Amino acid sequence: MSIKLILGTGLLLLAAGCGLHWNEPSPQPNTISYSGKGFNCVGQIPQHLDLYLSDALSETQIDDFMGCLEKAFVTFGQLTRGRDQNNYAPDEIRRFLESYFFKERKISDRFLAEFMVVKQVILGGSLNQVSRQELVTFIAILEDIRKQAQFMKPHLKYLSSKFAGQLAASGETANDFSQRLLAANAAFRKTIGVFTDRLQNSKHAYAFANMEAFVTEFRAFVGWEQHFKNAHATREWVDFLRLFKEIAVSREQPEVVRESEWAPMLQSMVRYYTSFIEFEVGVKNRVIFQNAGFRNTLVMANEIFALLKDAVDLQPKQTLTFAQLHRIMASLKDLGWLPERLRVHSLAQFAQVLTTRIFGEREAGGLSRFVLANLESEFYRWAHVQMDIEERFPPPPSPQPAVPELRPNLGAYANKSVARRTSAREISGSDWDEFMRVRTLMRPLYLDTPRVHLMTERFLRESNVRFGFYNYSMMNVMRSVITLLFRGYAHDRGGNSLWDGKINIAELQKFYQDIREIGIDLGYIDQRNLNAGSRAFIEGKLFTYSARGLISGDEQMSFVEMVEYLAFLYSGSEIGDDIYHELSAHCKTGPVDLKGNVMVSRSCAELQMPDLIEHYTVNMPELNRFLHGASPEVRSGYARAVLGAAFTAASTPEWVERSEITTVTVMIHYAEAIMTRFDTDNDGVLTNDEINAAVPIFSGFIKKIAKEKQNRSLEDSEARAAFLFILDEKRMPSSNWDYFKVYWNSKREPTLALNRYDLSQVFKAIIAKLSEVGTGSTAPVVPAVEPDLPDCFSGAEIPSVIGCR
Repeated sequence: MSIKLILGTGLLLLAAGCGLHWNEPSPQPNTISYSGKGFNCVGQIPQHLDLYLSDALSETQIDDFMGCLEKAFVTFGQLTRGRDQNNYAPDEIRRFLESYFFKERKISDRFLAEFMVVKQVILGGSLNQVSRQELVTFIAILEDIRKQAQFMKPHLKYLSSKFAGQLAASGETANDFSQRLLAANAAFRKTIGVFTDRLQNSKHAYAFANMEAFVTEFRAFVGWEQHFKNAHATREWVDFLRLFKEIAVSREQPEVVRESEWAPMLQSMVRYYTSFIEFEVGVKNRVIFQNAGFRNTLVMANEIFALLKDAVDLQPKQTLTFAQLHRIMASLKDLGWLPERLRVHSLAQFAQVLTTRIFGEREAGGLSRFVLANLESEFYRWAHVQMDIEERFPPPPSPQPAVPELRPNLGAYANKSVARRTSAREISGSDWDEFMRVRTLMRPLYLDTPRVHLMTERFLRESNVRFGFYNYSMMNVMRSVITLLFRGYAHDRGGNSLWDGKINIAELQKFYQDIREIGIDLGYIDQRNLNAGSRAFIEGKLFTYSARGLISGDEQMSFVEMVEYLAFLYSGSEIGDDIYHELSAHCKTGPVDLKGNVMVSRSCAELQMPDLIEHYTVNMPELNRFLHGASPEVRSGYARAVLGAAFTAASTPEWVERSEITTVTVMIHYAEAIMTRFDTDNDGVLTNDEINAAVPIFSGFIKKIAKEKQNRSLEDSEARAAFLFILDEKRMPSSNWDYFKVYWNSKREPTLALNRYDLSQVFKAIIAKLSEVGTGSTAPVVPAVEPDLPDCFSGAEIPSVIGCR
């Protein structure tokens, strides 16, 4: 929310009103010789407001500008009398001001009429005249504006979203900044109170239609758009205020602001705006699970929940309807307060998913008290565990600059707020005991960054990757996110413990379908990918450390598999972003992809990828060592293989999309997890004995492909033989000779030894086949019909899957 909006709503009717009053004409033009020299301040309102909010006006300049406005009215009152000695007709004021003050600016009839409506709202009286007493009162209001402008001057930069973040990172100590921010918020509320006190004395409601007309005329008169070239349309602002009044103040008489509603509306706007500023400086881009960042997050959560509850309580049936939520999002979008890439439709759809599936009930009509209670409960479940983590495993010193605390000197604030909200547990046992099951269910994944550390057990210990503060904190976040997924979509939620929960492929695909649009906007889902949920399910079942494979009769993904899958996905996307930015900075760039990102030259990417992978995969030290010691041929072959794995029907030979780079880096995580999980002797090579442990995991996948693509049910030995063929040949079987080799593998296993380069080629074949899951008929792993194989070993009992008669 912009400070200009709040000041504009509260002061525009006063400060802007002054521009109108100055524009009321003289009743006796023929007897006045005053030149009006120096009274061009009305045309400087946009420039002065801009400079003031940037704290670029001195105290003297503020006094001079406001003095100019005051003097115009004082002079008018001293030099003129209307036809009626105690009153002025609007047209008399207009003629005077146009003749002696604003010669080059003309006051339109509509502007004059709307000004008189504003006058009536602020000062009372008639629409047809301005009394001398009203003129005196108006001059007093201008003096209030001058005093409050000076009063707010020391606080301006602390209330600016443009400057507050810079100040928070400046030389001030975090505590000094916090105190100044609190003082600025208090000053802002006091200033707004000065003007709401006057508005409460009004005896007239103010229609939003009049507001729109007045602001439109005022902006045209002062040349607003000439200075604020990217200013949003007046209607967009007024529509927002109309909606804000409905949501935060009252639904009664929605087309007007009643006399009693000015104070609560402006005070509520201040609450929302100060919360926004506090988020910008205390939470945004901060580490939210430790020290001041964590305490600030709790403060913000308390304030947001309070604001939402107030809004919900004002609505019929204590529910913000989906229609209202849609209007809120549309208004915020119109005003540029939402990222450009987010569509209103996708946001509204996501809000419905949250309220009807995850935090509410299927029949929920919007954001209700029940939904808010569930949302609050889940947030404080995370916070309660995070507080215990911070207490039991003190975090290391943060590398970030000191974070200002939104509520300094309230060290017990977090403990009290969380304890109060988590006194009633929704799960058996304490939150902490439930969370600590992570030690027995998962290996540690993190050291001190969001990058998942992938290495053998021996190197895990040597690298100090352990269950400590950072790993627990990341696990707490991941567990909380997956809890919401399971809560909304999983039929089997694990009874008393979500750690025991499971989700099937149809449920996960449903989740992806429901969040598809918002996922496309955020860049997490490729709009060309229609089977993202099904594919995610298979990847989690195959490539995580806890993966158990596709077990016949139990095709469900465990909670732990899902947590690890999310961790790999996020870690891979982070590294993918780093590599993409390097490539786009140093390679030739071409057209943009569907997400608006420029593509990079494929030949350049292949050339640079070995070095970039080695540089950015420090979380995979064994892969690092392999690439560092590999020959140029192996390094370039590795890069071509991993890039080839991301190549799809939508890819082009000349350019690489950003999403392909992310696919590459996620796939590297998968391959390294497989290598470090099964390479039990730590020699960097998977041999037959080690591969045997992986066969049960991948044979189920091969059976699934055969069933889906060919409607054939494979025996365990047949699936094993096909898997060994893929490892040996680094490709899928496709010819009659290939199928014979598969059969031969069922009789006599090949001797295998796969290093990381070999594994990259295997993954290229598997990922290509994986992309076909759930997309219909494609080239099968095994033939759909029996091929003509001459003789084909007479008398041998060869399975039909191989193709021999």
